[in-house]
Amino acid sequence: MLDTDPAAAAGTPPPAGAYYVSGAIYSGGTLGGDGSVPSGAQRVGTQRGWGWRFDPSLPGVAGMVATASFDITGRGQIVLGGATIGGRRAILGGTGEFRGANGQVDVVSLGAGRSRWILDYSQPYAGT
Repeated sequence: MLDTDPAAAAGTPPPAGAYYVSGAIYSGGTLGGDGSVPSGAQRVGTQRGWGWRFDPSLPGVAGMVATASFDITGRGQIVLGGATIGGRRAILGGTGEFRGANGQVDVVSLGAGRSRWILDYSQPYAGT
């Protein structure tokens, strides 16, 4: 669960221009269906994103170009980039356990400035 759009939570349209967001990453399956964080949910890292909102009239993340990183505590980082098209964004690479990762992430809005990001990536490079 990521609190990715404070303006959406306040019910106001987000402005065009540069932005920065961050939020907690929780272990898969530990959040409520609405993105609520129940007692005992396991936080596994931090998401950070930055980019440019070029079309505020488009809903959610559709009018943005962005870069984001998922820093998974003690495991490594997954890096995303580009525009969100059809609710998906590219996975460009990673570090640590995620070295060589590539694929895509599905962004699912949960409302109130919260979203679920589902990562679908290839087997990371095992090293030699």
